[in-house]
Amino acid sequence: MSVARTQIAGNAQKGTTQARAIVKQVLSGDTLIVRGQPKGGPPPEKHIHFSNVIAPKLARRSNPNIHDSVDTNDEPFAWQSREHLRKKVIGREVYFVIEHEVDGRLSYGTVYLGTEY
Repeated sequence: MSVARTQIAGNAQKGTTQARAIVKQVLSGDTLIVRGQPKGGPPPEKHIHFSNVIAPKLARRSNPNIHDSVDTNDEPFAWQSREHLRKKVIGREVYFVIEHEVDGRLSYGTVYLGTEY
């Protein structure tokens, strides 16, 4: 599903996708979930990982269904980076540019607070 190309008033040029959306969720200090406008059903969503940014990783529990899965702890300041970003952007409209997409599910790009950059 390509949210930006189909439902969020975006346009594509030279391999990049530009669009506006509302921030629905902040997964970590470098990853957002944005949503488009609902049209006859639930709004389309897109996961955006910030290009060239690596935020500290949050803790993860092991998966009992995967043999080599192990628990991990928070890296220093992981929770603080996520919360800082969440307080700034949750529920607000953002303008984003997708610079690279892998298999239509991993999107890497730049996000600007507001409707234009």
